[in-house]
Amino acid sequence: MIIQAMEFHDFSHCKSLLDMLKDGEFVFKYKHELEIKFEKMLEWFVKVKLGISTRPIPPFSADNKKIDLLDLYMVVKRGGGYKNVTDNNLWAVVAKDMEYDYNDGKLTRIMYAMYPNVLVYYYKFKTVQGKVIEKEMVEHDEGPSDLILIKKGRRAKGMFKKKKHFITMPCLLEMTRKE
Repeated sequence: MIIQAMEFHDFSHCKSLLDMLKDGEFVFKYKHELEIKFEKMLEWFVKVKLGISTRPIPPFSADNKKIDLLDLYMVVKRGGGYKNVTDNNLWAVVAKDMEYDYNDGKLTRIMYAMYPNVLVYYYKFKTVQGKVIEKEMVEHDEGPSDLILIKKGRRAKGMFKKKKHFITMPCLLEMTRKE
């Protein structure tokens, strides 16, 4: 099965798993396998990608109960995401949905912020970045100040060229400079 074979060595592997979690029936059917992979993914992301070694994975509550990070992710996602749950003060409801007390709302908010939210934020950033990079640019003929996008490969790593001077754009982080 593809879930069992998944390993995390690059963010694209995390993205693949997050994309799988969009299908609620799939999550329900393979919940146990996904819980394990979700923890491994977060462990790789937090410890390897971000270099944070002080956060235990899996996390535990004060009464030594393991916090299921996949459940936390899915409940918050169903609630409209971190911002919506926070804006509507629904963390106590999230805690209750996860079989904690209403008083544990603050704990669930902190655990979500420390683990899944960091990954979700990065996922959204990379998704937007990918759309910007892959957006097709139209060549404009404006005389001596022509701007041309030179595409290399499928991901459109390129540069803007204005005569022999280079123009950089902060939204295109993967651009390389070559003369």
